[in-house]
Amino acid sequence: MGRALPEIGVPSSAAAYAAALEGLVGIDTLMLQKFPQLPSLYGSGARYKRQDMGGRRGRKWRTPHDIALEGWSDCEGLAGWRAAELRVSGEDPNARVACYHTSPRTFHAVVARGDDTIEDPSRFLGMRGRPLAATPLTIGEINAWELPWPERWQVVVGRDPAPHAGHRVTFSTHKHRRGRSGVVRIPTAVNGACVLGVTSCCGDEAEAIERGANMLSMLSDNIVRDPKALAYLNPYSAAALELYSQPEMHQALKKVGSGVKKLGHSAGSALHSLASLFHHHAAPPPPDDEG
Repeated sequence: MGRALPEIGVPSSAAAYAAALEGLVGIDTLMLQKFPQLPSLYGSGARYKRQDMGGRRGRKWRTPHDIALEGWSDCEGLAGWRAAELRVSGEDPNARVACYHTSPRTFHAVVARGDDTIEDPSRFLGMRGRPLAATPLTIGEINAWELPWPERWQVVVGRDPAPHAGHRVTFSTHKHRRGRSGVVRIPTAVNGACVLGVTSCCGDEAEAIERGANMLSMLSDNIVRDPKALAYLNPYSAAALELYSQPEMHQALKKVGSGVKKLGHSAGSALHSLASLFHHHAAPPPPDDEG
């Protein structure tokens, strides 16, 4: 949905698009008040469907009438209807639409409840989860991590897409249909949530490792400088990022990033060595028991 921003003249940020979508919620609210016979969103039979961006007409914001009639909508239409429905019914007068990054240049719309928890109508109505899709737990997480990261990154806090990975900071590459991306996973103090950093698409594994190593270095530095962000992590992640933010580790990561490009098809062995280094440092031993 983020690619629609230039078409309506809205600055390219999740917060700006969420503010713009308040207009859609207002339209949906008026429509639900005028036509009380419209079904509820979850009772309408509508399903999530990504809107085609092609053609001359561009993107269209979809109202409850459109969605109920045609049986589908993208994330912004579903979130707008649900937020309006919660307001009109009185169940949650403070419900609104929130947005967060799903790639370096796109966003996803969800409903932020009055208690700041997140409800995602698109997930309930058929949107398939992506391997690297972390869904925020609360609006506070969106606000805390909606920072001015470089365009080539996606950084989001949410439900861990790889809970089996444990409590350690991990680095890997992820293969998808367009190439590879570097992936950094930083567990938080909230059970089941992590900070997920993903680079933009790279042509090969060597480039993905280079960008991922640079991302880990800069993420560590930025998070360590922010007491609120640092406090959100578990002790193992905080200790690892403190280590990675040291000048010596900055230099080591930079050398790994620049050196791995020369390896070409041997980048896989470099990745294995890099991951071993991270795993060695990411989880300090627990303190001795008192008593």
